Amino acid sequence: DSLMSQRYLPKGHELFHIGSVCNDAFVVLDGELRYTWYIGCEELSRANTVLINLKEWICESVLWMKWLHQGQSTATSPCTVVQLSSAKFGALVRRHPVAFELSSAYAKVYASRFNRCSQVDARNDMWCTPDIAEDLMKEASDSLSCDGQDSGMMTAISSGNVLPRSATMGHITPLWGQMTGVLRRLRANGDEVTP
Repeated sequence: DSLMSQRYLPKGHELFHIGSVCNDAFVVLDGELRYTWYIGCEELSRANTVLINLKEWICESVLWMKWLHQGQSTATSPCTVVQLSSAKFGALVRRHPVAFELSSAYAKVYASRFNRCSQVDARNDMWCTPDIAEDLMKEASDSLSCDGQDSGMMTAISSGNVLPRSATMGHITPLWGQMTGVLRRLRANGDEVTP
């Protein structure tokens, strides 16, 4: 078992369903997924559907909090996803101070913003858009610098010394780019991290 793995879904195959325990975050590598969630009570519910395309991210919440799927995701075409294990991600970042500090700060602002979210229908498996993730990463960075906990970490990150700009999926979300660089450095130091 590795931190990241690829999973193939034939057309029509379900990736997850509403109410199931979420253990992984996903990124579409090839193909397309349909994500459907419902708003309101069962009798009066309204279905919402979005398509998840190449390099889009779903279920990031599981990396920062316990999560139950809020909707259903099904492949609309043959599809390959990258699956990121939240348990292995957590275990890995806990072993490395820089990764732990960055992810802890991000998790705090993520949970705070999520809990303040006034749009109940926005609280779904797709909640964290790239724009929200960018804001959260900035807020997490600022909180580290303001707390006096920077110890050069944010300087190294912003200068590119820790995070290569060529990170494979760095544009998906700022944190993913940050963590990809950190994970590459860990792998170079002998830790078992398989993308």
